[in-house]
Amino acid sequence: MVPFCRSTGFHSCQHRQPSTPTVSSRMATSLRCTAEANASTSQHVRGLDYKELLDRRRRGMCPALFLAPMEGLGDRRFRRAFERSIGGFDEACTEFIRVPSKVENPEKMAAGLAKSYDKNELVQGTPIAAQLMGSNPELLALVATLLCERGAPRIDLNCGCPANKVTGNGAGSTLLKAPEHLHRCAEAIATAIRSASAETIMTVKMRSGFDDASLLVDNLYAAQEAGAEFLTLHPRTKADGYRVRAKWEHIGMAKDILHIPVVGNGDVISVATAQGILAETGCDGIMIGRGAVQDPFLFHRFRSAWGGSNAGFASEAEDVCRFVCCFAEEIQGVDLMHRGRKCHGATSARVNEGKMNSLKQVCKYLFTQNASMQAGLSPLLRTSPHSCTFEAFLKLVLQEIRSRWTPGGLQTDVQVDHFSYKR
Repeated sequence: MVPFCRSTGFHSCQHRQPSTPTVSSRMATSLRCTAEANASTSQHVRGLDYKELLDRRRRGMCPALFLAPMEGLGDRRFRRAFERSIGGFDEACTEFIRVPSKVENPEKMAAGLAKSYDKNELVQGTPIAAQLMGSNPELLALVATLLCERGAPRIDLNCGCPANKVTGNGAGSTLLKAPEHLHRCAEAIATAIRSASAETIMTVKMRSGFDDASLLVDNLYAAQEAGAEFLTLHPRTKADGYRVRAKWEHIGMAKDILHIPVVGNGDVISVATAQGILAETGCDGIMIGRGAVQDPFLFHRFRSAWGGSNAGFASEAEDVCRFVCCFAEEIQGVDLMHRGRKCHGATSARVNEGKMNSLKQVCKYLFTQNASMQAGLSPLLRTSPHSCTFEAFLKLVLQEIRSRWTPGGLQTDVQVDHFSYKR
C-alpha cells in the first residue's frame, strides 16, 4: 500500500485569517458583456496562471473564484449564457466527461469523448477546464492526452459525484472507498499530462467520503501524492447528498495537512458565507455551483467586497432577465434570429417539453431568492408543455422575475438538490 497519510512527513500549516472585506454600499461589478454580444464571435481564451490565481487571497486580493461543474444543471448552455450575460468567475469547468471502464476500441472512444471539449466554448474568453469521471486509469490517461492536445488548461478528476448511476459503475465518489485506486487514477492523468509536455495541470475534486469521512485524510494524501496541483473539497459525504450542511472543518483540516492549495466548495451563497468559509478554513479559493444559480451576481458581489470597481448594475432584475434570455437562446440551440430552423429526430411536443424542463430547472434555483419569488415558483413548475409553448413560458418567467426580484442578494437560506425537482 502506498503510504498516503501517516508516513508522508508533511508539516501542518496554520490557518491564515483573512482580513474582513468591506461591502460597498453599491454593488461593484464590471459586466464583461451584454446579452446582445454576438455569441458567434471567435474569441481567444485568456491564459490562466493557476499559481498566481491561488495566491491572490494571501496577497489580500479577492480569492480565486471558480464556477463548479454541475452535471445536469451547469452544462454548456448554462455556462455560455452565464458568461455572456453576467459572469464574474475566473474559470469554469465542464460537467464530467464519463470515461467507461471497459471498451472495445479505446482510441475511438477517447477521440469521441475528447471532441466534446472546446477550449473556446466561452465566448468572452474565460478559461474552461475539463473534468473526467471514470475508474480505469489507462482509459482516463488516454482521454487526458487528447484533452491536452485540445488545449485544456486543467484536467480535473471527479471523485465526488453522488449520483447512484455513477457510483454504481465504480466512478465518482466511489473512488473515495479505495484511496489506493484514487491515487492510481489521478496519477495516470498526471503522467499522461507530463508525457504530452502540456502546460495543463491535474487537479482533483472530492467529497469528504462515501458513507463517512473515515478515509478523508488518506484520500487527501492520495490526490496530493498523485500529482494534483490543487484540490477542491466539497465537505459532505456521498451519503449526505445535499441534505446536511457542509462541514467546513474538513476543508480546514485539508488546508492544515496538505502543501498544495485547497479550494473550498459547499454552502457559499453570499458574501457573508464566503467570508465565513475563508475565515474558518484558510482555503485558497472558492468554487461555487448552486449558489451562483440562486444568485447570478454572486461572483461580482465577492469582487465588490474585496475592493472591486464601483460600476454597478443598472437593474438586477433586468440583468437576471438577460441571463434567462441568453439561456433560452442556448436551449434553442441557435441564436434567436435562427430559431425558425426545424428540429429533426423528435416531435415538436417532446422538444417543447425538453426546453421547458431545462428552463424550469434553472428557475428552481433563481426563484429561491426571496419569499415572493418562492411563491411564484410553483405555478411555473406546474405549467404544462402541452398547453404552453416555450416562448410563452419564457415570457411568464420574465414577468415573474421583473415583478418579484429584490436587489441585494439571496434573502433566504434555501438549499436546493439539483438531482430532484423537489424543494
